[in-house]
Amino acid sequence: MMPLHADASWSAVLAERSSVGEVQAFYEANPEYWRITHGHPPPPGEAAEGFDFRPPAETPYRDWRIWLVRDRESRCMIGELSVAIDLLAPGVFHLGFFIIESVRQGSGLAKEMHAAYE
Repeated sequence: MMPLHADASWSAVLAERSSVGEVQAFYEANPEYWRITHGHPPPPGEAAEGFDFRPPAETPYRDWRIWLVRDRESRCMIGELSVAIDLLAPGVFHLGFFIIESVRQGSGLAKEMHAAYE
C-alpha cells in the first residue's frame, strides 16, 4: 500500500510480528476505539492477538495483511489497517481493522488512508 499521492505525509508498510510491542504501545496511547467498541481500554496482548488473528478455518481467504501507517518524517506509527484478501471469493478485500492516531482524527488522514486502501 502506498500513499494516495506522492506528497502525502505518511506511508504504509507491511507489519512484521516483531512490531507487536510498538503496536501495543500505539493501542494503549490511542484507546478510544476499544472504549467505544468494548467499553474499556485495550487489554494487554491485544496487538499480539491481532497479529495471530485469521478468519475461521471454514472461511476461504488467500492472505491476511497488516499495514502500519507511519509519519514519513518521524517514522512513528500513526495508524493501522488489517485486511483479508480474497475473502470468500477472488477479488474480495475485507478491511477488518482501521485505526488512526487520536490526535489526527478530523484531520482528513483517515479519508486519505481509506482512499489509498480502495
